[in-house]
Amino acid sequence: MDPVTMAIIAALATTAGNAVVGRMATDAYENIKTKLKGRFGGDSEVVMAVENLEKNPESAGRKQTLEEEVQSSGADQYPELRKAAEELLDQLRAEPGARSTFRTPSAAT
Repeated sequence: MDPVTMAIIAALATTAGNAVVGRMATDAYENIKTKLKGRFGGDSEVVMAVENLEKNPESAGRKQTLEEEVQSSGADQYPELRKAAEELLDQLRAEPGARSTFRTPSAAT
């Protein structure tokens, strides 16, 4: 799974399981959304996939759709989005209990 999709899914899983998420993690998540909207537009398929997943973060189908839209849009190829995703993942890893909420795949992905 690409880091952009992984970061979004992990953030939503963390917030769904933890009502108190650090401000830095929340800001990092919003930064990804802002970058996606800026690059692809607020009505783009990739942004709509994020918003749909926010409504139902446990949905396997919506996670799959997000991954497909990130890949088809090329969002995972933009350095600024990849950097924002890594920053978000770093913030989530620092959250209390986050390690039990999500796992990141090996660096081979």
